Amino acid sequence: MVVVVLIVLTATASSGEHVTGNRVLVIGDSLLEFSQPSVQASLDADGWQAVVIGHRGYSIEAWQQLIGPLAAFVRPNVAVVELGTNDCNLTCPDLGPVIDATMRTLVANGVGAVLWLNVQERPGYPDHARNVNLAIAQASIRWPQMEVVELRRFADPHPEWHNPDGLHFNSVGQEALGALIRVALHRWTPAGKSAPSP
Repeated sequence: MVVVVLIVLTATASSGEHVTGNRVLVIGDSLLEFSQPSVQASLDADGWQAVVIGHRGYSIEAWQQLIGPLAAFVRPNVAVVELGTNDCNLTCPDLGPVIDATMRTLVANGVGAVLWLNVQERPGYPDHARNVNLAIAQASIRWPQMEVVELRRFADPHPEWHNPDGLHFNSVGQEALGALIRVALHRWTPAGKSAPSP
């Protein structure tokens, strides 16, 4: 059993106040791709109409060509973004503009709240993980619809949740990621379903 605590780093007064409906879009990189069955099962259990898509090796910028058409098709009420792990390796450009572009696209397609998972720092990948997390935190100040979900504080203390590479999750870690996302969404869980307490 996985206990999920201290998941939200930044929450604003207006974040998610206009969320209605039960459609959620979850996008990410290989961490999500390999965890897709666990995340999907967690959201299905709470009555979400969830579309969960991860693409290994994808950065925030690489998702730009996909996110517009996907959001227009899904029309999610809430979005969860697990991106940043494949950014800031070797060099670290300013991630603010690509995060803003992602947010702009999601909000333009009717998303009322975006939960953005920050990145793990313990495995040392990406090379500049703290820069990535700083860029995500700064974006949450610019975007009232955005909250930061603490994947770093949640997963870094648990090497037993990881494969030998220290980055990707084993089966226990995949279930933990599903639980983290489920709890992060708990306040909007569709009526008639129960969600765990944070």
